Amino acid sequence: MSLPNLFLLNNVIKDYAWGDSRRLQQLFGIENPHDVPQAEIWMGAHPADPSLVEWQGEQVRLDDLIATDPVHFLGQKAAQRFQERLPFLFKVLNAGQPLSIQLHPDKPTAERGFADEQARGVPLDAPTRNYADANHKPELICALTPFRALCGFRPVADICEILALLDAPQLTEFLPGLRGAHTEEALQALCLGILQMPEPDLQAVLRHALDVAAEHDRADLNELCLLHEYYPGDRGVLFALLLNRVELQPGEALFLGAGNMHSYLDGVGLEIMANSDNVIRGGLTPKHVDCDELVKLAHFVPLPEQQLRVSPVHEGAQTTYPTPVDDFAFASIDVTGIGATYPMDSCEILLCVSGALTVHCAAQSLALEPGQSCFVCAAAGEFAVVGEGRLARAAVSIP
Repeated sequence: MSLPNLFLLNNVIKDYAWGDSRRLQQLFGIENPHDVPQAEIWMGAHPADPSLVEWQGEQVRLDDLIATDPVHFLGQKAAQRFQERLPFLFKVLNAGQPLSIQLHPDKPTAERGFADEQARGVPLDAPTRNYADANHKPELICALTPFRALCGFRPVADICEILALLDAPQLTEFLPGLRGAHTEEALQALCLGILQMPEPDLQAVLRHALDVAAEHDRADLNELCLLHEYYPGDRGVLFALLLNRVELQPGEALFLGAGNMHSYLDGVGLEIMANSDNVIRGGLTPKHVDCDELVKLAHFVPLPEQQLRVSPVHEGAQTTYPTPVDDFAFASIDVTGIGATYPMDSCEILLCVSGALTVHCAAQSLALEPGQSCFVCAAAGEFAVVGEGRLARAAVSIP
């Protein structure tokens, strides 16, 4: 029996505590009868929660179906390059409150960490586990609504300025190092100092910072106050002083590589990443925090905001978002009327962001409403889309 080339995806919605209970209904009409925090929609084949598709009258896991014929589903090059697995995970991320201060490992570190935890018999669902899989997790986030994030270290001069303004001895002791020649080592020492600060000192610093914030109208201190409202007494609150505060408008995007310390604060975005769920946390969460691993893996190099932003490339109806990785590619298409045909170099997941769209490929067609997505097999070679609306395109590569 020949395999189809087009499958409607039945996706998992994660109800993490930091999610929002209304926005996905407002954007996509997704019902939420139990009023739970809908944090992420997962579209892909991650073994923890793969999408389901209908095949021979049954709902089957996308990862299992891909395994039956990896070349048909992924394409020859992708099947060879990524060990016959879908290399990316596509998400709708819905941050109703700040996520944890976190980073993601590079691939060699993930492979070592996963193998070590497996060898020590740490259950995959253990709350103290750091490595859910053996993959790295570079990621791109493209805003659907106004979106706020903390990511990458601010210029050292800005960090020195705010620490001097606070004038808390537990923090000013790091100023000579930051003003010296070895800023990476000094930034690492400052972060380690915050993460290991004795609890009485931490609470004293936080109280003092809140007092100073009441006297100064500064974006970094205002963010600190907001984080403290959500996570009172948490040491992660102090990272509002160290990381860039970035605001995205719809259609703007960030790329975060391994070791980039960050926290998504508020908003809805489309997120595409390598097919991984590895997260090392350092605060702003009730989940497992591993400060030693965080400091070991973080890149203590200031990153100007412009280096974090992705410069989109506009070509006709399509906008692509170039990244320096080969695990995934991302684009959006503004569809008007008869639409157009798009060649494919790999499999793709297509998400209807808005409007009413119909995808055609290899004598098959599928109507999509906002929030619905489909998987297009590499064997199709191309797809066409018609209607009025916006389509998001997640792939291994986009011609």
